Amino acid sequence: QGFVGFGLTAGPAVSATCVAVAIRIGDENLRDALGAFFMTVWGLVVGGIVYAYCPPDAVAPQPPSPYFWGAARTPEHYAALAEVFFGNFVRIFQRLGWEVGAVVVLADHYQWGTVAAGYVLSLFGALQALAQYAFSQKPRALGTAKRTIVIMELVEACAIACLFTRSGATGPLRSFLSAVFVLASAVFYLANCLTAAPFNELVLRRTREIAFDDVLLCAQYGIFLAFVAAPIGIRASMGDVAGPAGNQNALAACLLCGWSAQAVVNAVNGGGPALVVVASLGAATTMIVIWAMLDPSVGGTGASNTF
Repeated sequence: QGFVGFGLTAGPAVSATCVAVAIRIGDENLRDALGAFFMTVWGLVVGGIVYAYCPPDAVAPQPPSPYFWGAARTPEHYAALAEVFFGNFVRIFQRLGWEVGAVVVLADHYQWGTVAAGYVLSLFGALQALAQYAFSQKPRALGTAKRTIVIMELVEACAIACLFTRSGATGPLRSFLSAVFVLASAVFYLANCLTAAPFNELVLRRTREIAFDDVLLCAQYGIFLAFVAAPIGIRASMGDVAGPAGNQNALAACLLCGWSAQAVVNAVNGGGPALVVVASLGAATTMIVIWAMLDPSVGGTGASNTF
């Protein structure tokens, strides 16, 4: 988590600094070259660290266990591994989706500029690292894992609701809405990050009879597929469906649908009436959002704009 937190903090900061330097020099085309140069250096440094600290007698990876791939597989195993996959996919989709969408909203919609938006993302990376560390010190501060997930899910829902905005606002109202966007984003982002630990705790309880390498494999598939899907899905929704004026509302709608999917996965994984209620609320909200998007009579763009 420390390594991830450092990357989430340093990456946007380096990118924003490259843009700032290029603008100061007077050649904005230089920003791509500077970014590529620093990321190449960073990759070489990380590679050198891994090479230096990797033990020379590291054991080669073993083949996947028969629980997943062999004759011992059962429907229960597949169901548990599917929960691992979808839980990690949706959570990372939400987190990365906000990152790729928020930078556009801040830079273009609220006209903060690319540099300021990049430093805001860097600040959020540092905040999530601190939040993860604080949670690790007192993982039972909010109660059991199930109760923690319920609380975090409801906090996320409230934060996403605050992300919806009035696109044509001007003057003081526009400044106020930009502040609301940043604060609501911080609450959403941190709550999303803090659902990881209790979710994985519940997952590990359900997958005790499944080899850990299979659990880890499914989790990594979910995470890295979300890396591909989130930027494409979020930015396509913001650009091709909503347009510049509706960027923030499109981002909020996508996050709301993702939140409902996450709530359903958590309800299946953890069970209990509270999680079921949250999941039902999420499913109902998603249906309302989809209806509003597809019905032109209430301001939607029509079914022809569905991907």
